[in-house]
Amino acid sequence: MTSQTLRDESNTPALADEGRFLGANLFGATDINAGVLANYVNAVTVIVLSGKTTANSHATGAETRGHSLWRRVVDRALAERLDVQGLELVLRRKWPQNPLSQRAHILAFLLETDAVTPSYQRFINIHRSRVAAYLTLLWYAASTFGHYLRGLLLLKRLERRVTPHV
Repeated sequence: MTSQTLRDESNTPALADEGRFLGANLFGATDINAGVLANYVNAVTVIVLSGKTTANSHATGAETRGHSLWRRVVDRALAERLDVQGLELVLRRKWPQNPLSQRAHILAFLLETDAVTPSYQRFINIHRSRVAAYLTLLWYAASTFGHYLRGLLLLKRLERRVTPHV
């Protein structure tokens, strides 16, 4: 499933399925409602898959080739349903405007604004407990470091798989 394939409107169910996968993998949201998914499909189609660059992007030829490689890496990771949480973290540091981070930001915004889903509780601290807050923060810091290491390894492996061999 490539970006070119996803531009076809007949693949709206594929984008909705991608939204469910990213929601579960990145945010633990297992029950995303149909309205959020419809908004995700529309936003990804208009923002990510349009192929437009930002006004401030002045990419050189080498950067464009690197972005093409990482775009293929993102397409492969989404198609194979790999650990996108670690991969997104690594790609965000190397290329902030990568399609995976754009999709994650869109979905995070939509889930934050959809207060009726149980995943909303991951964004706020409902119970007031300082010890629990620090333990949760420590847990997520360690988890993020682990995801970052897995993302580095996954990126290296995917770069080898999508790079044409001469």
